[in-house]
Amino acid sequence: MSTSLPKRSNSALRRNWLRSKAGPFVDQWIALGKKQRLSCRLIAWRVPEEQANRRRQKLRQESLSKYGKEPSAERLAWCDWTILVTSVPAEMMTPEEAVILYRARWQVELLFKRWKSQDLVAVLRGSTAAQQMVGVWSRLLGALVQHWLMIASAWGDPTKSLSKVCEVIRRFVGRLAAGLDDQTERERVLADLCRIVAKTCRRNKRSKPGTFELLNDAGLLDFCLT
Repeated sequence: MSTSLPKRSNSALRRNWLRSKAGPFVDQWIALGKKQRLSCRLIAWRVPEEQANRRRQKLRQESLSKYGKEPSAERLAWCDWTILVTSVPAEMMTPEEAVILYRARWQVELLFKRWKSQDLVAVLRGSTAAQQMVGVWSRLLGALVQHWLMIASAWGDPTKSLSKVCEVIRRFVGRLAAGLDDQTERERVLADLCRIVAKTCRRNKRSKPGTFELLNDAGLLDFCLT
């Protein structure tokens, strides 16, 4: 059964409603919408004070930069919470799994960062727009092939650093290009690549599990909830 949240105009009531729920997570079906009411699942948790303070600091900086004034007390108060709304039922996704999937979105940003910093896809070279676009599209195609090879050689292995795997792949570019027309040679090069990735490219030691480990085992989530 879904419930209705307090009216939008009373933000304090909404926060009190969240705080009134027992347990580390609020996991509740709600009716969302002003005119058309949509049944959704709300998953929320109160973040540690240190994280909330970082959010408030970032919010203040952005508000001062864009609008020249401090954010409202209401917006600052909401920094205490992370709130997700989904249609995925509880039997398909637990709150802990929702936290992990929410964190995993950062991997998209890391992929774009890798393409820009390592593969230089945003670098414009050439005296004409056509030459510049040829360069950009060529590097994007190279980044795509690199990603395929990374998936084939190391994807899902929590012990591997994907950045280090990409560095190894770039060292094989000459051999891969030379073997494009020779299936036997191409298979030999790919086998050598996978063998080197398996022996090297280890992820630096961490005190907490990485994204792959969490996706494989939600029980490893070490998330301090207040």
